[in-house]
Amino acid sequence: MKVYERLVDSRLRGMVAISQEQWGFMPERSTIDAIFIARQVMEKYREKRRPCHLVFLDLEKAYDRLPRAVL
Repeated sequence: MKVYERLVDSRLRGMVAISQEQWGFMPERSTIDAIFIARQVMEKYREKRRPCHLVFLDLEKAYDRLPRAVL
């Protein structure tokens, strides 16, 4: 991680509570676990014949694309 990203990351983590739904860059959590849980949710909704809407958001390169003045 770049120095500037680490600075922003450390400041944000101090100000923002990280929810249980956060999986990216979290210790003891993997993509495989997230996929497994998403599939379980989808199957439960399918069994009940209910619509299921999931959102996956990837902000990995977000800092690289924003002007520093915005941050």
